[in-house]
Amino acid sequence: MTAANFQTFYDFIEQPDNDGQPFHITEGDPGGATVYGWTEVMWNRVATLHGIQDVSLAAFKSQTKTTLQPLTRGQYWNGVQGDRLPPGFDVFWTDFQFGSGRATKILQAALGTVADGVVGSGTLACIGTAVDKPKLMDRFLAARLAYYDYCGFRQRWPGLYRRARASHALGLSLIAAQAPKAMA
Repeated sequence: MTAANFQTFYDFIEQPDNDGQPFHITEGDPGGATVYGWTEVMWNRVATLHGIQDVSLAAFKSQTKTTLQPLTRGQYWNGVQGDRLPPGFDVFWTDFQFGSGRATKILQAALGTVADGVVGSGTLACIGTAVDKPKLMDRFLAARLAYYDYCGFRQRWPGLYRRARASHALGLSLIAAQAPKAMA
């Protein structure tokens, strides 16, 4: 349904303000060393699942946007059924999941479906039948920001809030692009 939006999502997360930066360590970041949004811990956890044998620090540091793109698609986009989510929700959902392993349960709870952490037919049906998709996207943003507040990120990581709002705005623009045009 929305396979074309993977590149839109990837371009969004790889913007420098969204952590699309080469190897760096941000003081106080519990994720530690980061390369283009991937923490070393997460990369080490999944690299071998994607055929990468060398998981040394040097190999991690050498990763690029190009080498990480298939891992991002396989681990995050495919993990939340990005190709099956409606436009806008695909990008917003995957962006949140990319930064938080709890995102799917949080968004399922906001959707009012079973919060089992798996995007399946029930979750897809609830989103697909939503009458007011922009209003649902607003609920998703509120749930994401509430989660950040719960984690105490407002003072420590204000960039997460900016990114969540930017992801929301991008999602809304993709929803609007799919809306039927009114007859003039």
